[in-house]
Amino acid sequence: MDFFIFAATICRWFSDPNINANNRIQTILGNDVVGPQEKLDKLYTEILETEVIEGLTEKEKEKRCSFFHDVVGSIMVMFDSVPISVLARLILAKGYSEEEMLGEIRNLLECLGSVLAVPENSGHSVELLHLSFRDFLAEKDRSGDNFWIDEKKAHGNLFRWCLCIMDNTLKRDLCYLRKVDTRYSQVDADQLDKYLPDQVKYACCYWVSHLQQSDIMPCDGGAIHTFLKAHFTHWVEAMSLMRKAPAGILMLNDLVTYISSPSVKLPLQLYASALLFVPRKSFVRRHFEVEISRWIQTRPEVPENWNPLLQTLQGHTGELKCVKFSPNNKLVATASEDCTIRLWDVSTWRCLQVLRGHAGLVDDMSFSSDGKTLASVSRDKTARLWELSTG
Repeated sequence: MDFFIFAATICRWFSDPNINANNRIQTILGNDVVGPQEKLDKLYTEILETEVIEGLTEKEKEKRCSFFHDVVGSIMVMFDSVPISVLARLILAKGYSEEEMLGEIRNLLECLGSVLAVPENSGHSVELLHLSFRDFLAEKDRSGDNFWIDEKKAHGNLFRWCLCIMDNTLKRDLCYLRKVDTRYSQVDADQLDKYLPDQVKYACCYWVSHLQQSDIMPCDGGAIHTFLKAHFTHWVEAMSLMRKAPAGILMLNDLVTYISSPSVKLPLQLYASALLFVPRKSFVRRHFEVEISRWIQTRPEVPENWNPLLQTLQGHTGELKCVKFSPNNKLVATASEDCTIRLWDVSTWRCLQVLRGHAGLVDDMSFSSDGKTLASVSRDKTARLWELSTG
């Protein structure tokens, strides 16, 4: 497979009519490494050195490589594909104007058409052409100091940019709904896009995930603490408007029950009723009691602390027979008498896949040690192996 990728990458690299093909041919012919991975690594290195830093001074190289790390590192680790224009707005926190940032990103990406799928329209997303390029960038001994992508650092950068975007955007009644009984289903899509553009949606949905994958340590008085004290309720409101209220906050156990309240469907109920029913000693109640609507005169009796129940998973039509966590604790598999297996994302409790194929109830199952395969046994006298990346 590496030979096919090698050949395809060379063809794309040679397809630019503005380059000196003879020089590139000599570069390839002078590649005396033997193994397929070594050949591919050498090719990737030649492409990056030629397209990204050739002819630059040391100071210019340092700046260019830093920008390469920001852009390509973000593309590598983002949890959802976003258009180039959205990527530009995410990285905008570094001090460029939006137009300048978009131009800089396009200039870089257009040099890398042999290893990236770069769309002509900035409203479309850019993708890595082959996983081998991602693996190359992620291993320092293969890509070297100039081009190695430190994934923890890339996640940390995205976390900071997400926090900055949310801090500059989120506020109470973000979409100007005014009435506390307005349901999210009544919010016009254009209105939502106006006040919650794509970069804000991405930031709201994935800032916690980027934090978890970075090497940033939360601390009292730090950026996370400051953001939550100022914007936690505003963030929940935004997630409710996007119909993604539970996403990304399982790690904050004190908040799970809170965002599963009626405010999920009625965003402004967050201030009129949801906070009223938050336990008295919880972090949320103590720090956000000031947000409770002032017209409320009588407050209900509430417990001091949360119920330990985190989540109820619903979807099966038969009795559950087995529940298993994946080795990295990111997935839960549930097997039922309805002859199906469901895979749940632990961070959002969203059902990712429904595995169908057994003709009898599923008695037991087990994840492989790497978490990529699931084995199941059924009363239909069969055992099945499921590749979880494809189902």
